[in-house]
Amino acid sequence: MPPTPNLVVDADLGCSASETSNASIAKLCAAILEEIRLMGYLVTVSNQGLEEWKDHCSRFGLRWLRALNASRRLTILEHYADPSLRKCVYHTTKSEAERKSVSHDMHLVEAAILAKYIIISNDKKARKLFKTAKDRCTILRHIVWMCATVDSHQVLEWLVAGAAYGTGKSL
Repeated sequence: MPPTPNLVVDADLGCSASETSNASIAKLCAAILEEIRLMGYLVTVSNQGLEEWKDHCSRFGLRWLRALNASRRLTILEHYADPSLRKCVYHTTKSEAERKSVSHDMHLVEAAILAKYIIISNDKKARKLFKTAKDRCTILRHIVWMCATVDSHQVLEWLVAGAAYGTGKSL
């Protein structure tokens, strides 16, 4: 049996998730989070990511996070940053707005590098910026970034199929 994938799940899924909303993205995010829980996946978040979960998430998202923590499937990275990676990525940005965007989501990439390279997020803009940076910052070529708002139901199918590294959407 292959090892259980370790996923970095952006708080934006937890913020959008709702079982009771009529919005399709809310239901999709809730289904993705529930599939992660039911399939027994491990989840890694940085301290910054955890604060985003606590400060902005829906009740559904917070219940999901507590359930993962209670089942010991949540790893929290304490203040990890990679200054050389940050510098490399910042050099690929063209504006202050782009630098701000990559700076906001850099913790996802840093956590993913430590947690087997898989990110699930709704942030299309950040994914595009990190994808642009991969030519200069070669470690980013290993990142799989599944985006629920773009990849829609493919994310659920990928999770059900085992979320194998290399079968998701690489940067």
